[in-house]
Amino acid sequence: MEHIHHAAAVPVEKRLERGRAAEQVQAMVMAVVPDPSSADPSERRESGLPLSRASAKYLLTAADRLRRAELRLAWNAHDRDAAQLQSCVGAAREWDSIMRALSSQFGVVHPFAEMVESLSLGEQEMQTLGVPVQSLHNGEDLLAL
Repeated sequence: MEHIHHAAAVPVEKRLERGRAAEQVQAMVMAVVPDPSSADPSERRESGLPLSRASAKYLLTAADRLRRAELRLAWNAHDRDAAQLQSCVGAAREWDSIMRALSSQFGVVHPFAEMVESLSLGEQEMQTLGVPVQSLHNGEDLLAL
């Protein structure tokens, strides 16, 4: 994941922990999906491999970034393309369910704040999309950063 430049510097210990977590996430993904380029994007795979808390938080952050991206795409499509809107909202809900699973299994709640950007939508726009902020896992985080 790239670094967001406006965020404060991260201490060396945190960077080392995150480096180890990134290696664990990569190993886990490679164990479940040997060749990610040939994987069907609609296929959902699960693994019983144990994760460190930092690795789970990395995955939570990645899922949150993808959820935010889908919500942005949904907003861009909301008045032009109803099919794309529904597809994006469905994908955002799927990422949200993955975030809920990570939170319940590993106790991680908030993403790494320096690795996500605030969603440029407000509560009214989220209502327009049919995705109330309260219906999403830590939905208040989407607008608060």
